[in-house]
Amino acid sequence: MHFCRLLAPPPPPPPLLLLLLLLHGAGALRVSVYENGGGRDGTGAPLRRLEVRSDADVAALRKGEGGRRYDIYDARGDAVQSLRQLQQGGVAAAAAAAAAAGEVEEEEEEEVRVYQVPTEGHAQFIWPTGGKAGHRVENVAGLDRAVSLETLALRPRLFYVRSFLSSDEADVLRRAATDPRNPRSLRPSAVATTKGHEVADGVVSHHRTSQFAMVDGGYATDGAGDDVTGRVQRRAFRLLRVPYNLDLDGNVQVLRYQPRQAYHAHHDWFGIGTDGAHNRDPAAGGTNRLASVLVYLSNVTEGGQTVFPQAGSPLATEAGRDMATDTARAVLQPPGEVPTVASELFGEGSWEASMVRDCYSKLAVRPRQGDAVLFYNQGPGGTLEGDSEHGGCPVLQGEKWAANIWVWNGPIYERMRTGASRDEDEREQPGDERDDDEREDDAGDSGSEL
Repeated sequence: MHFCRLLAPPPPPPPLLLLLLLLHGAGALRVSVYENGGGRDGTGAPLRRLEVRSDADVAALRKGEGGRRYDIYDARGDAVQSLRQLQQGGVAAAAAAAAAAGEVEEEEEEEVRVYQVPTEGHAQFIWPTGGKAGHRVENVAGLDRAVSLETLALRPRLFYVRSFLSSDEADVLRRAATDPRNPRSLRPSAVATTKGHEVADGVVSHHRTSQFAMVDGGYATDGAGDDVTGRVQRRAFRLLRVPYNLDLDGNVQVLRYQPRQAYHAHHDWFGIGTDGAHNRDPAAGGTNRLASVLVYLSNVTEGGQTVFPQAGSPLATEAGRDMATDTARAVLQPPGEVPTVASELFGEGSWEASMVRDCYSKLAVRPRQGDAVLFYNQGPGGTLEGDSEHGGCPVLQGEKWAANIWVWNGPIYERMRTGASRDEDEREQPGDERDDDEREDDAGDSGSEL
C-alpha cells in the first residue's frame, strides 16, 4: 500500500533569487535526477540529466523504465509537480547551496537536483545529505515553526535539527511524563524480546538504566489546552515528508537519565526474521523503522551524548576541525580525555566505562534543549543500516531528558504472507508502549534511544 504524500507547496522565493528565476524562466532548466536520498551516502552520480521547459517535461520526470512511477522532490524536500515549483524550489536550493559553500557559480554550471522516490510499495522520501557534512536546509517548508536541518555525517545518515521544539513544549512533555494521572508515567526502562507474534513482558536490563514514559494528548497539553504530543508528532512526520499516520508509529516516548544511567549501543530497526508474522525487510517490501527523531528536552552538564560508535569524530583531526561548521563545533563532542568523574562512577572494565571512552572519541552529539537529531535506520533501497547503531552515553553530571519519535516506512502490523487485517492480529507490538526492544536471540540487539 502506498500512502499519498500531501505537503504544503514551497514558499515563494526570497527577493535575492528572483533574478535567478527570471534567468531560468527564459530558457530550459538543466535538471539532474538522483536516486532517493542521493544514493546510500548521498554522493551517488545522477541517474539521468535532461532539460526541462514545461509542466509536461516535469510530468515526464515521474516516469521511469518499465512503466515505473516516481514522486519527485527537490533538494529542499518539496514535492515537485510543476515547472514553477521546480524553478522556485530547485533553483533556490542550488543557489543556497552555492552561497553556503562560498561559491558564485557561473550560470552554465548550475544544476537543479531532484530526487526520485518510487510510488509503489513502502518507499518514502529520504533527505539527501548534500554529499558532505555541513550541508544545510534553512526553514524547512511545511512545518509550524522555523526549523533548520544540517548534515552531521553521511554514514550514518545523520542530521542536526535546530529548534525542533520550544522550551514550553519541552516543559509540557516532561510534566506529562511525571503526571501521576498518566498510567504510563516514568518507570524503569524495559526491553522486550520478540519471538514470532509474541512480545514478552518488558524486563529491566542492566544495559539500559534510564526511566521512560509514554505520553499522549490527555496529559501533554499547553496553557491553551492544545495537544502538544500530537503537534510534535505531526511536526516529525512533516519534517520527514511522511504523511501523518499512526499506523506508521509516531508514539512519543519521554526518557530521563540521571547520573550513572545510560543505554548501550543498539539499533532501532527490528531484525529480519525475528517477527515471524510480519515482513521486517524493507528491501523485500516489508516494513520497519525508517527514521528516528531524538529530541532533547534538556541540557546536560556533562555526558549524556548520543554516540554513534561505528563512526569516527569529524573533529578528531585538524583538517576536520578547520572544515567543521559552527553547528558541528557547538554540538559535537570534541575528542579528548574522559572526565575524571567517570572513574569515580564506574569501575574499570565495566560496560559503562568502555562506553564513556567511545563517547569522548567517536561521533557523539551533545544534548541541547529544543534541538534534535534525525538519523535513518534504512537506506534508500530499504537496506537496514548497520552504521545507524547508537547509544545513550552515561550522564556524568546533571540530568538528561529526551523524547523518541520513530517513523516507519509502512504499517507496523502489516502481515507477511496472509491477507489478515490488523484487527485480526492486534497484539501489542514493538513500537507501542514498550517501544524499546532488545532482541536477545541471534538477530542481535535492537532498541530505541535514549
